[in-house]
Amino acid sequence: MRSFLFSVNPQPVRMEAGQYGILDIAACRKGEPYAVIPIQDRVIKKDMGDDRFEPVTISGEDIAADLVQRYRPNGVFCSTSERPAKSEIADAAELYAEACREAVSEADSIWDRTHDRGKISIRARNAAAHLGLTRKWNDDGAHSNTKRCPFCAETILADARKCKECNEWLDKPGDGPPPAVTFVKANAPAGAPAR
Repeated sequence: MRSFLFSVNPQPVRMEAGQYGILDIAACRKGEPYAVIPIQDRVIKKDMGDDRFEPVTISGEDIAADLVQRYRPNGVFCSTSERPAKSEIADAAELYAEACREAVSEADSIWDRTHDRGKISIRARNAAAHLGLTRKWNDDGAHSNTKRCPFCAETILADARKCKECNEWLDKPGDGPPPAVTFVKANAPAGAPAR
């Protein structure tokens, strides 16, 4: 029997399905209440323990139920109908929002202990974005001493005058304040240019 997996997650969900392989369910498109993927019955070879393997049919409904059991916090749910009930969509959306709140709470705790953006998971970053929350650990460097080069988009120091990657001048010489150090040739009269 065919079944359907649905996702209310705005990010794609990759599900490890054991001997059935990996199933990818697309991101829920903006303006759409869910994304859907049909799950067909599958035939697997069951190890009988005596060097024999018997073909066994696993229903799409059983496969979908197993995946939902493991991936429900990711906004995944199943139905035998191509169109889920509004209550199923609402329940999945609430469960996903709760999982997002937990991921953000965990990231907040990590940030409080370490102040290291590298330790914050992509899942927590996506969760904060989904919930519309602004966090210092998810601001893409707004509070750091780096910026993006306007020419090559590489990360450089915020006070850099020239990009170390593409060698473009960020402010042309003479546009800003004079350099802090001027060089004068030894034994030259004061005010003479260096050579």
